[in-house]
Amino acid sequence: LLGHSMGGRAAVAAADHHRVTGVVGFAPWLPDSDGVASVRGRTVVLAHGSTDRFVHPKLSTAWAQRAQGVPDRLARFVVRGDDHTMLWHASLWNALAVAGCSAALGLSVDPQLQDGFDAAERGELSVPLRG
Repeated sequence: LLGHSMGGRAAVAAADHHRVTGVVGFAPWLPDSDGVASVRGRTVVLAHGSTDRFVHPKLSTAWAQRAQGVPDRLARFVVRGDDHTMLWHASLWNALAVAGCSAALGLSVDPQLQDGFDAAERGELSVPLRG
C-alpha cells in the first residue's frame, strides 16, 4: 500500500490485511494515538519533507521509533527542502515510491533503500534521501 498524508495513515491502518506485504507512507499523518501492530511482519518505508508544515515530520519520526522491531524491515527518509506537496523534489519521491513498492513485493531492493533499512536497525530514522 502507498499513501500520502492521511492516505499514509490509512495504509498503516490497513497493513494487517493478509494480502498486504508492505506500506510506503509519504508525509504520513501518524499521531501518537496510532498503534504499530498492524505492520508486524511487513516492509515499511516512510519519507517526510524537512519543511513540511502541514503534517510535522516529528509525527512520522515518533511513529517509526515506536514501530522499531515490529515490521520485518523499516526505513524512514527525509527529503531535504521539500514540503507536504512533494513538488520540489518529485523525482526523488517517485523513485522512492517505486523502490519501496518493489521491496514490499519481494522484488529487488534498491541500494539506497537498503541503506535506510540498515540505518533503522541502528536507530537512525532520519536518513537523507539523495538523488
